[in-house]
Amino acid sequence: MQIPHQKYFSACVLTFVCICCSSVKLFLKKTVNGKPLKIIDYEVFSLFFCCDLTSCKGACCTFPGGMGAPVDEDELDILEKSFLVVSPILPKEHIDIVERFGLIDSSNGSYYIRCFNNRACVFVYFDGEIAKCSIQKAFLDGTLDWAKPRSCHLFPLRYDGFGGGRLRFEYFEGCAPALKNGKARNIPLLRFTADALVRIIGEKQAVTLIRSVDKEFGLESVS
Repeated sequence: MQIPHQKYFSACVLTFVCICCSSVKLFLKKTVNGKPLKIIDYEVFSLFFCCDLTSCKGACCTFPGGMGAPVDEDELDILEKSFLVVSPILPKEHIDIVERFGLIDSSNGSYYIRCFNNRACVFVYFDGEIAKCSIQKAFLDGTLDWAKPRSCHLFPLRYDGFGGGRLRFEYFEGCAPALKNGKARNIPLLRFTADALVRIIGEKQAVTLIRSVDKEFGLESVS
């Protein structure tokens, strides 16, 4: 599925902005892991998105590729503690692989949650055919006070280093139903990821981004 590039919306009110190719360059006071957020891809402003678990079956938790969700170094301890809390609902094979190889994989100085069979995150449990996050379940049940890793919370947006910090949309075929569902329900991508954006870039700047999309699409603005 090809994602069309659309025009840049009115989020340029943030600060100094320079339009460059398919991205928007802007200079914000907020930093993420010490890097200022300077570039936001057009697709972040133009797409609609809302998960449709009955169609995707929790595909984001079971993408093939061997490496699981990227995590920050300051999240490693809480992940280990979380695993102890959620292990009673995890598949035995997931527990076995963690006991053999450890919870965290690493490559070139980056950290990733280990996967089972090069697909499912070891934190995945299954509700029928649907893969779900055990950390999120424990958070919603009140047994953990931590929702999930930042990269999982922000998905399908990714924050990475590119000219000082880039916020981009990462397309996976398994998430195609979410694009369709978001359009049908009139939920912009930035609204879908609002809680994660507040956590990553701060409430003030997250609200500014979301309001720019609300204005463009004629939606009721967030407070």
